[in-house]
Amino acid sequence: MIARRPIVLLGLVALLVLSGPGCVDLLLRVGVTGCDPMRTSTVVLPSEIDVHARVRMQLAGREAAYDAIVQRRGEALQLVGLAPAGPRLFALRQRGREIDFVATPRGPRRALALRTLDALHRGLWATGDAGARESGREAAGVSIDYRGKKRSGGPTGYEIRNPDCGYEASIVLL
Repeated sequence: MIARRPIVLLGLVALLVLSGPGCVDLLLRVGVTGCDPMRTSTVVLPSEIDVHARVRMQLAGREAAYDAIVQRRGEALQLVGLAPAGPRLFALRQRGREIDFVATPRGPRRALALRTLDALHRGLWATGDAGARESGREAAGVSIDYRGKKRSGGPTGYEIRNPDCGYEASIVLL
């Protein structure tokens, strides 16, 4: 009977890990290679940013789906990732080009946060030679394909592939 307790406890721990945002940690390998994300300095970004996007990210052979919310008021850009059920997956703050993680554990969630930041910067704020966003644009091996047009003229979303950072993502702007 005593020998069964560790098995029961292990089962309970596994159940807790598989529920909620912990499941994203299991979807991504901890051994994801390093990636220095593109981060346009907040000095040159618009002074007010409100972006809500649905993200489907393939990273390390696994897939995660979540919402990304980006806001900027003043100096700092804030990015929060939310799991479908609502729990926060990650949060970071960018001032200038510096990134500070806010209550984001090391490992898979930080990797996910950095790739999300990279995908948003490249797709929304980086510009090509002529300052235009074009489907199929490639820069340093990164390809971006924009979809649709909003009334404001911007895209409704895009697909991005960044082999150097090891991800592919589909971004739908809400």
